[in-house]
Amino acid sequence: MEETREVKMKHWIYKREGMEDGDFPSCCSYGPMSWDDPFKWQGVIFGPSGSPYEDGVFFLSIDLPQQYPSKPPHIKFLTKIFHPNIDEDGTIYIDILEEEQWNPIQTIETILLSICSLLMDPNPVGYYNTKKPKDPEKPKEPEKPKEPNAESRMRRELEIKQEGEYFNMSPILVNYKQVAKNDLFRFIGTIIGPSDTPYEGGVFKLSIKIPRNYPFSPPKITFITKVFHPNISKNGFIHVNILHNDWTPGITIEVLLLAICSLLDDPNPEDPVNPICILYREDIKAYHKKAREWTKKYAMSY
Repeated sequence: MEETREVKMKHWIYKREGMEDGDFPSCCSYGPMSWDDPFKWQGVIFGPSGSPYEDGVFFLSIDLPQQYPSKPPHIKFLTKIFHPNIDEDGTIYIDILEEEQWNPIQTIETILLSICSLLMDPNPVGYYNTKKPKDPEKPKEPEKPKEPNAESRMRRELEIKQEGEYFNMSPILVNYKQVAKNDLFRFIGTIIGPSDTPYEGGVFKLSIKIPRNYPFSPPKITFITKVFHPNISKNGFIHVNILHNDWTPGITIEVLLLAICSLLDDPNPEDPVNPICILYREDIKAYHKKAREWTKKYAMSY
């Protein structure tokens, strides 16, 4: 069946913005609010070391126009931030986001990197916020950057998650929570089966185990709920590149769950972990029927 223009556009945007390889820089991350809407995104910037924003987690809304990338996206800070080039409402004054200066080769990643650089090196000569603090203090000497560790990183990711929920900007189809309140190494993930797939309506549980050297090594994520899928083994092992060879420290748990959700929507039969790929290639209707049966049996028993 031929893809609609909307579906083609969605896949093109996700591919253009690097969603297929998930190779994010360490200072920021980003992703669509819903895999069904390629025009509404969320972004996160981690405050640069040696700046007043160090250790901060800054949330941004990213709205892509229908004419993207011919026209620039509309990006605003949702987290309050004191900066000469950022207004109280979160508007960012940076040349590359001005329509006259916009270049269609820019991506969400390059824009976020530029904004991250702006936090480190403000531009008082350009557009700026003229308001000054009531009680200005002498700037403190920058502290030596702290060595990241698994616990501090997961606290930061949970802060991002809570802020996303507060602003009603959390992804619709994925979520995760701690197994125990003070345990930052074990989580339970949830994926809602994407619409128009044999997994629609299913609620899939996942085990998430954080290694001690996270984020320099990826977490171990496996399905608890049985899934009939060519890239998911019978014991729940998930074969998706960003969990293995393509892992980078900038990837978050939320981004991983979104990538796995995307895998449910678009299996990769060229890189399978079980013989289900044969059925997927040779008889897609039979594959959909079997996957739907498993979804009803294992993921809808609530």
